[in-house]
Amino acid sequence: MTGSPSPPERPAPPPNPHPPASVREPQRKGWPRPLVALWAAQLANGMLLGPIFTLYAIFVKHGLGLPASTAAELRAAFVGLGGIMALPGGIVCATLGPRRAYGLSLTCAIAIGVGFLLRFPLPPWGLALLWASAIYAGLMGGLGSVAGQSYLIAAVPRAMLGTATAGYFLAMTLGHALGNWIGGRVADAPLADGAGYAALGLLAIGGGTALVLAAARWLPEVPGSAAARAGAARAAYRRLARRPEVWLLLLLRFFPTAYWGVVTFLQPLLIYAAAGRNQVAGDYTAMALAASAVSQWLTGRLCDRGYRRPVMLLAGAGVIASAAGLLAFHTSLVGIYAFGLLGAMLAWMLSTTMPGIIRDLSAPDERPHLLAATHGAWSAGFVGGTLVAGRWSEAAPVALAIALGCAMAAGAAIVALLPFVRGERATA
Repeated sequence: MTGSPSPPERPAPPPNPHPPASVREPQRKGWPRPLVALWAAQLANGMLLGPIFTLYAIFVKHGLGLPASTAAELRAAFVGLGGIMALPGGIVCATLGPRRAYGLSLTCAIAIGVGFLLRFPLPPWGLALLWASAIYAGLMGGLGSVAGQSYLIAAVPRAMLGTATAGYFLAMTLGHALGNWIGGRVADAPLADGAGYAALGLLAIGGGTALVLAAARWLPEVPGSAAARAGAARAAYRRLARRPEVWLLLLLRFFPTAYWGVVTFLQPLLIYAAAGRNQVAGDYTAMALAASAVSQWLTGRLCDRGYRRPVMLLAGAGVIASAAGLLAFHTSLVGIYAFGLLGAMLAWMLSTTMPGIIRDLSAPDERPHLLAATHGAWSAGFVGGTLVAGRWSEAAPVALAIALGCAMAAGAAIVALLPFVRGERATA
């Protein structure tokens, strides 16, 4: 008995002239193009913002003849508004997409640069313009933190997120260092009285405009750039608020940053009190930037190899040790340098783990909103720590004791959060 005849073979379909990007060509080795573009934007933005923020208080006090308290209020407004912008910034990021939201945030340098064009004596509208530039820059700074990290997480696979995060922060750190080196010389240039600050402002405006246009042209799209559904943001925040690990993460952003706000305000004052020279404080800042850069890159590599949990524990213990050392040796220049640099390295080590943890704890549609919430906690901690340090600047042991308490609370949050953090080596 013979079987039924087999049906004739169908001809093979013609090849798709437009295959999906995922199968168009083998995946190339190396860093993805969106990540490289983001690193370049961070470096350029850091170069523009670094000298402006470093010299801001000097410009307001000595360039414009305003009280130092006004400079402090403007700085607090910038940081505080960045935190306030974080939650709506998550909605903006989800609506516009991380690429467009990040490009919008790059206008921050332009706004601050406009303020640097003011001269002494201030015109009647000068103070209002100074406040307007600080307010807008603060809002864009908060948006940039959320949008930049949203773009970062979408641009790379989980397997390289640790190193990508390290490069993201490292680019801004190096940009600040380069910008401060250039900006200080521009501001001190032998020009007409006050023209050095105006030249710095013009550089910020021109450079910021060029950066925004370059980002619009060369920063690629990444997944997650579609507009959000109506009500999706509220639903995402409700889901996140029901998870205990999210609240632990918010505590882990608040307490270490409150410690950081205290020590970064007090350390220059303590160094000047111990050494009596501004140069010594400047040298410390340069060393802290270099140490932080090394820490960021090392942390990224360790996280990509599956060591995120040990890194978190090491960072938490080190921050506690640094806070205790500063409290014990705050009158010793060697002690301030040693424990200050240790704290800078380990605080940045902990911060570099955050995008990976956020990715682990959230779905793609929740990610911009969790980033926004964590940036809000970060801003609240920094403002709180700065205000504590300002209130107790004449009684440094009290402020440093509060910083130690914040460091210990951060350590407790790390231990509680560890069960929710993936510890295995990422493969995708």
